Amino acid sequence: MKKKQVVLLLILFFPIYSFCQTMSVSSGGVVTFGDSQFSITEAGEDFASSVESELDLFLDIGYLNFDFWWLFTGNPNTKWRVDVHKVDGNWDPDIILKAKRTGTGVLAWNERKKLNISGGESYQSITNNSTFFFQGRGGIDDIPFKFMLSGFSLTMGAQTFNTNIVFTIVDG
Repeated sequence: MKKKQVVLLLILFFPIYSFCQTMSVSSGGVVTFGDSQFSITEAGEDFASSVESELDLFLDIGYLNFDFWWLFTGNPNTKWRVDVHKVDGNWDPDIILKAKRTGTGVLAWNERKKLNISGGESYQSITNNSTFFFQGRGGIDDIPFKFMLSGFSLTMGAQTFNTNIVFTIVDG
């Protein structure tokens, strides 16, 4: 009798395990603005109207499917999109923060198809409201992006400004 119960339990729970999927997201890098130290020595001198981040930041988006043969494989057709917004700390509303994707990244180790990523190739403003940034399918690693600051002025005075940038990965 016990053998039948074990087999019945395996049959009941097998479909749950055969369709499991997990999503992983990670990022890396440090944002620095090398030209952000301005020196105005004479009246009427201008400084750069915008400053671009020196190095790219990277975003990894991966999917793992637990398939029939108990192997972890990627689903190259799983859609996702990246939305972005900021949460201000000490931030002047005249400073404009923008971001753009600077490359396509590379296929994740478990992907079997070509890269499928679109949007975000030109700078777009990051506001306090979440907006679409770019989209893709399947697992893609090392998606590079940069930031740009503009709208600053000498009238703001010398102070430190900070804001948090939030990337939201939306499945499907």
